[in-house]
Amino acid sequence: MPLKKVKKNTATELSLEWILHVKNYRLTLDKKYCVNCQICSLACPKEAIIIDKQKEKQDINKLDIDLKKCNFCGICDIICPFGAFKITQNGEKSISVVEKKSFPRLIRNIKINSSACPKECTDCESSCPLELIKISKKNFDGKHINDIDKMSKNQKNRIKIEINIKKEHCPTCRVCEFKCGSGLIKVQKNIEGKILINQEKCPSECRKCVDACPIPEALDISKDLKKVQVNELFC
Repeated sequence: MPLKKVKKNTATELSLEWILHVKNYRLTLDKKYCVNCQICSLACPKEAIIIDKQKEKQDINKLDIDLKKCNFCGICDIICPFGAFKITQNGEKSISVVEKKSFPRLIRNIKINSSACPKECTDCESSCPLELIKISKKNFDGKHINDIDKMSKNQKNRIKIEINIKKEHCPTCRVCEFKCGSGLIKVQKNIEGKILINQEKCPSECRKCVDACPIPEALDISKDLKKVQVNELFC
């Protein structure tokens, strides 16, 4: 049993700790990346993750974790599509169910051929709904370029493009892949499935699910029926 259990809840972070003689287990929820999808709550074998229905009605972050039930197994960490959870042991990333090979991991397979990127293109960066993509442009000596418009054609040809993606937070929605006009991005979806909507029960012009979805183009309201429809490419 732990010598001490600690729970802290701030506006930006929820953290739980088990403090033992030689080990310190810590679970952190970064509220910036949590979209309240509730997958963690459904997957938790200890039913330690709680959805506050009252806060849900107020449209605020409604997730809480019961420190008495949580055993720091790490399933919430590896199942979260948005990488909002982090489990550490003595400050180092450590997930027991992964080490014991008792639970599958989400695969974030994202490939970008940045060497062929058009020098002035920023489509992937601007299209990412979660702002996880950052493009940096460097000249031949490795210095960052701030204003590409002032460069000559010869100088532009020597630009090196670097595309950095926060892969641990990427839900693999594939928006960047389809927005890339040069076809240089390939994203493998890490979760396959379908959403079935009973449009007969869907109130006309209601947008609650559309507004709640963190991927803007995954759900839309049809122009003819005024009902919600799913875009399977991004959902």
